[in-house]
Amino acid sequence: MSYVSAQAADFKHGSDPWQLQLVPNWKQFVDDVLRESAGARGPALIPVALIIVRQHAADNSSFETGWIELVEWAAIALWKGHKEYPDEVVRTSALRFWREFYIAELDRFYRAHIGALGTEHSIDHTALGSLIGAVAASYIAYWHIGRLGLLSVDIVTGLEPGDTTGQGQNRIARLNEVANWAAMIMNANVAVFRPVLDIQHIEVFLIMETLRNAGRVAEAKDIIEALVANLYPRRLGQSSFPFLDGGNSLDNVFKQITTRPDKSPALAQSSFFVLMLLELCCILPDDVRDSLVSLIHRRLVLGAFDRGDPGDCLPINLMSWIPPDDWAKLVFEDEIPEGQGVFVAPLASGREATALDILPSIRKLVAEMRRVGPRLQLPSNIPLAATILASLRHHRPLPPELWRRWAFPEPEETA
Repeated sequence: MSYVSAQAADFKHGSDPWQLQLVPNWKQFVDDVLRESAGARGPALIPVALIIVRQHAADNSSFETGWIELVEWAAIALWKGHKEYPDEVVRTSALRFWREFYIAELDRFYRAHIGALGTEHSIDHTALGSLIGAVAASYIAYWHIGRLGLLSVDIVTGLEPGDTTGQGQNRIARLNEVANWAAMIMNANVAVFRPVLDIQHIEVFLIMETLRNAGRVAEAKDIIEALVANLYPRRLGQSSFPFLDGGNSLDNVFKQITTRPDKSPALAQSSFFVLMLLELCCILPDDVRDSLVSLIHRRLVLGAFDRGDPGDCLPINLMSWIPPDDWAKLVFEDEIPEGQGVFVAPLASGREATALDILPSIRKLVAEMRRVGPRLQLPSNIPLAATILASLRHHRPLPPELWRRWAFPEPEETA
C-alpha cells in the first residue's frame, strides 16, 4: 500500500510510469484485498485505501483525474467480484461503492471543474500547435465526454417514462444538467470533434445517450456533421492525422504522425466507428437521418469528393461485432472471449447513393446479426454504466445492440 501511495504522489496521471507501474500495482492491491477479506469487509477497505492514497498524492497536480481512474479500476474489480460470488452482500457492497463513491466523485468533480472545462479552448490549448499535442487534447476531451456520458447513463437507470414524482423530476433535471455540461465542453473545444481511435466510438455513443436521455437527441445532428467535416480530409489523405481504423492504437497514431510526411495517405482499411455513426443517424428524425446517411456514405465510406472527379480512394470495410454470450458479466474480466467480427458488404455503390439506397442494407445487416448472434442480456443487478466503463477501461468495443435497440427497435412480442 505504501508503494502505491508513493507512486501516486510521484507519477503524472497518464504517463508511462503511471500506466505501466502504478495501475497494475493498484489493480493487484485491490484484487488481493478482495480475495483475502471475506464478505463485506474487503469492499469496505477499498474506500479507506483510496482516501489514504489521495492524502499521499495531495501535492500531485495531475492526481484529481488520476484519482478517478483508480476509483474506476476498483469499481471494475468489485463488479468482477460480484460476478464470481453473486451473493447479496457482495452485490450490495459493489453497488454502494459504485453509487456512493464513484458516481458521487464524478458528480463532485464536474461541479467543481465544469466552469474551467467549459471555457473556450480549455482543452484545445493542450495542442500547443503540435500534432502530438492535438492527439493529447483529443484524448483528454474524450475522457471527459465519456465520464459525463457514464454519469447520464447511471442517472437514467430506473427512471420510468412519464415519472412525475419528486424523485423522477429531480433525475430529469440532473440529466439536463449533465447534457448542459457536455454541451459546454463540446462548444468550447474542437478537440471533441477530432477522434483519433476507432475505439472512441464508445464516447460518441455516450454523447448520443447523454442527449437522448435529456430529450435533446435533435442536437446530435450538428455533432455528427462536425465529426464528418473533421474526418473527411483525413479520409482523403489530406491531413497529417490518419483516418480511424479498426486496428489502430494510440501508440500507432503517435508513430504515424511523428514518422510520416505532412500529407499522410489514408491508411484505414476497416472501421467500426463509421458503421456506428451511420446507425446512430437512424435514431434521428427521418429527414435529418437521410441527409446524414448519404453524407457519411459518400465522404467517409467511399472517400469520394462531393462533386467533379470522385477521386481514387478505395471504400473502407465497415465492421461490426457480435459479442460473446454473457457479455455484461464477462466484460469486467481482464481477458474475455473475442466474440465474432463482422465485415460488412458494400452498402451501396456510387457517391450518388441516397438513404433510400443505403438504409435497406443497414437494416438487413441488423436483422441478420440479430438472427445469428446471442440476444444482448443486460442484467438488472449490474448498472449498465458499469459495463460501459469496463469497456472503456479495457478498450473493447460496445455491443451494437446498445444503440440499435433505439435506432432499429424490434416489434414488441405479443402474448
